[in-house]
Amino acid sequence: MAAKLTDQQLRFIAEYLGVRLKAEDQDAKGGGLVEKRAFLVTRWQSISAELDTELDMLCSAIAENVPFEKPDDIRRGVSAAIRPILDEMLDQIQDAVDKSINAGDLKYSAVKGAISSARNQCSSSELIAALRDNTLSSGQRFENAITDALTEIEVKLTA
Repeated sequence: MAAKLTDQQLRFIAEYLGVRLKAEDQDAKGGGLVEKRAFLVTRWQSISAELDTELDMLCSAIAENVPFEKPDDIRRGVSAAIRPILDEMLDQIQDAVDKSINAGDLKYSAVKGAISSARNQCSSSELIAALRDNTLSSGQRFENAITDALTEIEVKLTA
């Protein structure tokens, strides 16, 4: 049996996920909804840290190999440009979770379509392609940070 959520966790879920649960309802509804939503948020947030690590390596390589460029400006630009891409993917996935819940689909079938769409968006993004194909660092990890998270989320939410 899953552990009960604390009041602080319930407030977080209500504030950031828009899901209001009473403490006594957490195990009874949603086929693990609370745990799945919490995993989605936690795993999605970890993408930023993974991308930051890759961006650190790229900016170091820029500073070393292209000294007339300003790595901090590039970091800010890439971070600002990638945020809307990630936000749109997350919105699609959250909407799919809501659609599944509203349809009473505890297998979260709509999430598979949203994940597929997010993967397509990732593979067709010019920014992600430029990061992936850069010659200064191992850019494949930029794309992998996102696609690995999408795979983990799909497995967890549709299990």
